[in-house]
Amino acid sequence: MTAAVSSTVLEAAAPTAALREQLKTQKEAVATAFLAPDTAPRAVRPLLRRLARHVDSALIQLWRAAQFPDGFALVAVGGYGRGELFPHSDVDVLLLLPDGVQADDDAALKQRLEAFIGSCWDTGLEIGSSVRTLDECLAQSAADVTVRTLEPISSPASQQLPMNSSMRRFSTGSWSG
Repeated sequence: MTAAVSSTVLEAAAPTAALREQLKTQKEAVATAFLAPDTAPRAVRPLLRRLARHVDSALIQLWRAAQFPDGFALVAVGGYGRGELFPHSDVDVLLLLPDGVQADDDAALKQRLEAFIGSCWDTGLEIGSSVRTLDECLAQSAADVTVRTLEPISSPASQQLPMNSSMRRFSTGSWSG
């Protein structure tokens, strides 16, 4: 059993290491351009969006590799969700679970979610995460207006989230919103 676990860990580590190097290079290029003395103010927003696209790509690869079942979604939150990510900002995401599914009630699911978040950190993404169902999101948004800036990244469950101008949804390989 240990050999099987070790080979699985090694197989997962290789893509993560390659993705980490790719993301590091991309982030450094954006940061360099961002800090260049000749960068015009109007060039800042495209740089922020470029960095968000690089992070999108990394997260999508990690999400697909995690192979969560249908009904699970990855949701971008805040500035990252608006597609504007500053070079040293954290990447806030919500892992949206189908209604009725609770990670605390399912040890295997909880471990998968923790492994996904860990893979994000291993890749160099400074993740701020929460795990909720759609009903929990709606209850949170009713209680706290600042929670209303959710940007869905993946799955049919996220299609039920109310969209606003700062929302993006990843589903079937492409972004919308």
